[in-house]
Amino acid sequence: MLLLPVHKGYGQLGIPSTHSETVLEPVMVSISPTFKVKQVSSGYAHTWVLSRQQNQLASTGNNQHGQLGTGDRVSLDGGWNLLQSTVPIEEVSCGNWVTILLTIPGDVFQAGLGPSPISEPTLQQDGTEAVSISEQSSSALEEDTDTLPLLTVLGPPPATTTGSLECVPPRRVPLPDDAEVTAISSGCMCSGAVDENGKVFIWRSDSPEEPHAFGGSLK
Repeated sequence: MLLLPVHKGYGQLGIPSTHSETVLEPVMVSISPTFKVKQVSSGYAHTWVLSRQQNQLASTGNNQHGQLGTGDRVSLDGGWNLLQSTVPIEEVSCGNWVTILLTIPGDVFQAGLGPSPISEPTLQQDGTEAVSISEQSSSALEEDTDTLPLLTVLGPPPATTTGSLECVPPRRVPLPDDAEVTAISSGCMCSGAVDENGKVFIWRSDSPEEPHAFGGSLK
């Protein structure tokens, strides 16, 4: 269960509504009976939830730029996308129109606003089976790990959706190979990561391929 107090204008509470409204008190929200919440992050108009089972997540709200991680731009006004990750997720952080995810191996992925340098995938819906959101072949994935299909959608999304445009699924942020990231954060226009040595990496939300490193240590 979640307690979410917020202005609801884009479905970011995960409950249906026909208009924008301000919720003055926390609202009890249920994702699924078996979903145990570990972490919650909300952006301008979308929300992600990380399960205690580290390869399961949920997202809801506005998906104008693909920030819900489903490989399309289908927004939700009520209900949740249930997502399965190919690797354990340590942390999730929502910005205005992006979502960044930190994996247990220490890689950072970003979904949402930004360039689309790879071919657009097609989201297939097939009953309640898990369907990959990447159309890339296994050989292509071996050549370009940036296109790794990080997330799969568990079954079809809820019926209360809008839009249908496809977009690129979460892509790896090209941080240095020796950077072992321990924390992430996403804000209005920029996102950032910190590695175990205290080095800070910051990039514009619309330019995740150009992270800037700041030396020194925060320890």
